[in-house]
Amino acid sequence: MSAARNPLKTLVTGANGFIGSHLVRVLLSEGHQVRGLLKPGTRRDTLSGLDVELVEADVRDPGRLRAAIRGCSDVFHLASHSQLWARDKRVFNEVNFQGTENVLRAACQLGVRRLVYTSSCAFLGRRQRARGEVGDERDVPTLATPLGPYSKVKFLAERLVLEHADRLDCVVVNPSIPLGRFDNSPSPQGMMVRRFLARRLPGYLERVLNLVDVRDCARGHVLALRHGRRGERYILGGPNLPLSELLIGIEKLTDVRRPGWSVPYGLALASARVMEWWARHSGRVPQASLEGVRSVRHSFAFSSAKAETELGYRCASIDQALEISVAWHRKCLAIGNK
Repeated sequence: MSAARNPLKTLVTGANGFIGSHLVRVLLSEGHQVRGLLKPGTRRDTLSGLDVELVEADVRDPGRLRAAIRGCSDVFHLASHSQLWARDKRVFNEVNFQGTENVLRAACQLGVRRLVYTSSCAFLGRRQRARGEVGDERDVPTLATPLGPYSKVKFLAERLVLEHADRLDCVVVNPSIPLGRFDNSPSPQGMMVRRFLARRLPGYLERVLNLVDVRDCARGHVLALRHGRRGERYILGGPNLPLSELLIGIEKLTDVRRPGWSVPYGLALASARVMEWWARHSGRVPQASLEGVRSVRHSFAFSSAKAETELGYRCASIDQALEISVAWHRKCLAIGNK
C-alpha cells in the first residue's frame, strides 16, 4: 500500500545533487509532495522519471528563492559548492554562506515549519582525542582553528543556522563520506574511485574514514525532519575504515590493482601546492587540494550514536554502497570516453 500523500510541499534545494537526489526519492516514497530547487542550467538526469516539481533558482537570488520556498511547509537546504577547491574562492562565501543566509531569511518570512540544513563533517575531528576515540557532535572548531575555505564557510553557515533556532525550527545534519550512485560532480571520494578505475591513482594517503551509504544518509535527513530536536546537530555516518581497506574493496570488485604506495604527507602537500598552482592557470580542478591533504592530519573517524539514539538512524554495511558506487563511476567513465 502506498503512503498517504502529504498535501503540503517539501522543498529540497540541490535536489539534483548526490545526496539531494536520494533524499527526493525517500520523501516521495513516504508520501511527500516534493519541489526540487535546481541551479539554473544544471543537469536533471538524477531525477529522471520522478514525480517532483522542478524549479530553477540560484540560492544567491533572494527573489527567485522566495518564490521557490513559498507554499512549502518544510525545507531541506542541501545546495552548496561542495568541492574543496575553487578558482575563485568567493564562491564558497557567496553560495555556502550567503546562499544559506538567503534561505534562512526567506524561510522565516514565509513561515516554514521546519528547516533541515545539510552541513558537513569536514570541519570536525579537530579536538584532541585519546587513542582509538572517535569524534562526535562535540567536535566543533573555533574561529581560531585553521580551516580551508570550504570547511571554514560550512562551519560558519552551520553556526548561522543554529543561531536562527530561536526564530525558526532548525535542525542540522552532518553527513560523513557518502558512497553510491548519482555522484555526478563528482565528490572527492567519487573522484578517487574514478582515478582508481582509470589506473591514475599511483598512491594514497592512509587515514581512517567514516563511510556511509548515501541512501542511509538520505533517510537520516528525513528522520531529522521527523524526530530531530530544534537547534541540535546530528552526524549521519557509518563504519570507520582505513582508506587502504576501502581500496582493497574496490580491487575485489574490479580487475584493477590497488596502489601499494602510501604517500608521505610532506610529498602529498607539496604535490597539492603544485596542482593548485596549475589549476589556477588552467581552470581545471586539481586532482588533490591543499584542504583535502591537510585534513589527513586530523581523524575522520566519527560516531553516529546521537542520531541512532534520538532519530532512530541506522546505517547498513557499506559493501553494497561501494559496489553501487564503483558500477556508477565505471559507467560514467565509459560514457565520458565514447
